[in-house]
Amino acid sequence: MNILSIRLWFNMDVKMRCSLLFTVFSLVLFQKGNSECNNICPVGWTRFQGSCYFVGFQQLLSFVESAHFCKQHNSHLIHVDNALENTFIKDYLHKTNAGRSWLGMSDMDIEGIWRWYDNNEIVSFTDWYPGQPDKGDNEDCATFAEYHSDHAYLWEDYPCDRKHHPVCEINVCTETEIIG
Repeated sequence: MNILSIRLWFNMDVKMRCSLLFTVFSLVLFQKGNSECNNICPVGWTRFQGSCYFVGFQQLLSFVESAHFCKQHNSHLIHVDNALENTFIKDYLHKTNAGRSWLGMSDMDIEGIWRWYDNNEIVSFTDWYPGQPDKGDNEDCATFAEYHSDHAYLWEDYPCDRKHHPVCEINVCTETEIIG
């Protein structure tokens, strides 16, 4: 380490240092080897099936800021692919008293066509609250509703510029294709 690096380190606030250390730690843990599944989640993340999940409880961010936050942590905003994963994440959000939180999907490009924000694939599983999505003004992003409402973590479309908690996901297991 040179003098400039040391000065930069000590000039960073604690939050920035923790974020940097977390990012480096995540990079070290998630170097892909020959294995199909990495059984280790970063500290503070929760594992379910082939993914690790992290809710940014200390973060209240817009949808795009949340996507960026997850990307900085080598992940993406959550993709909920089936009922089992949805039940798990809703239970996790309830146990941790999470408020309204972002899912990783939007219909920004074409109203009513919901796609995953990071890869543009069409969403196949949904758990909308009845009457949602309601195509309200500028409601192009999806959230888990708050539990204490009658919506109990069902999905709602919501304005993308509002501030909510990011829910990040890292896929730690990859599917292998069997040929022959």
